[in-house]
Amino acid sequence: MSVRAGLSCRNITPTEPVPLNESHWCGLSKGVLSPLYVRAVAFHGTDSAAILISCDVIALEVELVTEIREAIARRTGVSESSILIAATQNHSSPKIIPADEQDQTGFDSVALVDWHRTLKNEIIEAGAEAFSRLAPIHFGYASGRVPGVAGNRRPLRSDGTAVMTWYRPDPDEIADTGLEDDTIHIVRLNDATSGEVRGVLMNFACHPNVLWTTERISSDFPGRACQVLEKAMSSCVPVYFTGACGNIDPFKYMRVPQNAYTAPEAFEPGAPVDLCIDESDRFGDLIGDEVLKVTQRMTATEAAGNVQSATVHITGELRDGVRFPDTVEIQAISVGDQLAFVGVPGEPFLEIEHDIRARSPFEFTYICGQANGFSGYMPTRIAYGQGGYEVGNSWTKFGPGIGESVADAGVEVLRKLRS
Repeated sequence: MSVRAGLSCRNITPTEPVPLNESHWCGLSKGVLSPLYVRAVAFHGTDSAAILISCDVIALEVELVTEIREAIARRTGVSESSILIAATQNHSSPKIIPADEQDQTGFDSVALVDWHRTLKNEIIEAGAEAFSRLAPIHFGYASGRVPGVAGNRRPLRSDGTAVMTWYRPDPDEIADTGLEDDTIHIVRLNDATSGEVRGVLMNFACHPNVLWTTERISSDFPGRACQVLEKAMSSCVPVYFTGACGNIDPFKYMRVPQNAYTAPEAFEPGAPVDLCIDESDRFGDLIGDEVLKVTQRMTATEAAGNVQSATVHITGELRDGVRFPDTVEIQAISVGDQLAFVGVPGEPFLEIEHDIRARSPFEFTYICGQANGFSGYMPTRIAYGQGGYEVGNSWTKFGPGIGESVADAGVEVLRKLRS
């Protein structure tokens, strides 16, 4: 039986000022630069189905994911284990997760509580709506290149220690610029009868954190990329999944002064933070234009087979003094014989994505970061000895070995779907 698909897109933009997820630097949001959305795609194969959802927020706590999965399962009959809910990791969104157990700033805001309720309801509606729209679909698979967006933000000095790019280190002191990947992975979903493009799935490994200092609500460059596709193809629902971007962001390629982007200087009076808006638009246009170009030359064909899911839970060693759940869910969903998605509840380093994809038994493998919960940064083992932001801040819950464990678990669940 051919795989069917359905898509949905729903607005989740706050209607009132709300605390932002960077509320330790700034207060309430000061307007909206671009709307936030939840986007969903449902697949149905021979005798089973799955639903994948992407939200323009920084992350989702596992308790919320559990509630949403249960509600969507009741509405659709799709197994909870076959529902993937990811965040684009958008840093210009309302506050949704605490930095640590002491961080309670802003969570008592009535407007924020109301928005959290709306977010939950709209994610449920998007998942159910996508499932209700299942129809015969033809699939196309390809990749494109978007140079000058995704930069490694942890280059190494000659002594082997990491320095963050946002401090604008002298190029002469950099011995190794680190791994980068400008590949964007694309799936086109065509109406099997009319040939119209109904959906485009994108997977790109880069932090959407260009606009965090503007103190305004925005979907950042992933939202801009989706707008490019929506403008060119009116019947299309783009769905953007952020890859393993723990050590990847755009600052290396941003054409702005340091005080437009880096705290605390960016929050001082007169800081030129609005220069970041043009950069976000530029990055989004680069991504959207490349995806559109690749999509237009792709060939879409029938995808036969089933839709399957598998999950494993791994236990990691927490950093000293960290109080946090030590279990991590790694999920995989396959669609037909060629396409698979791996959901990881955190921010793995790019090396982890490359490892999973290299060992995947599926020709086209998406790595979806910030999926089904939030477990913080997931560096490579060697990175802990190099220092840097991602291995020792409040967002880093686990110690050395978590990245490699995630990679092995990702490969394990993918192979389960092949067995």
